[in-house]
Amino acid sequence: MRRVVPSLVRRCDAPPRPCLSRLRGYSGRMDYVSALVPPVVMAAFFIALVRVIVKTQGGAAKAKEDAAVDAMTRAHSGQSTSGGASTDAS
Repeated sequence: MRRVVPSLVRRCDAPPRPCLSRLRGYSGRMDYVSALVPPVVMAAFFIALVRVIVKTQGGAAKAKEDAAVDAMTRAHSGQSTSGGASTDAS
């Protein structure tokens, strides 16, 4: 004798299940594509940003950047020593 699981048996008087395309809010299109587009676009922009940062390090501009940092350091150290009284609490 074959055993039938009652929860899997569909009664004849039960209403038919609605089709997914008829449900409200479901367009029937490929929703996974619209879910994956924003992360893929952000990843592409992040990779491009990292590449630009890496490419701009060093090269001809490095000497200018180093000179500007040295000048700012000299200006800052000259400013703090010429101030007269020290503001340290020690």
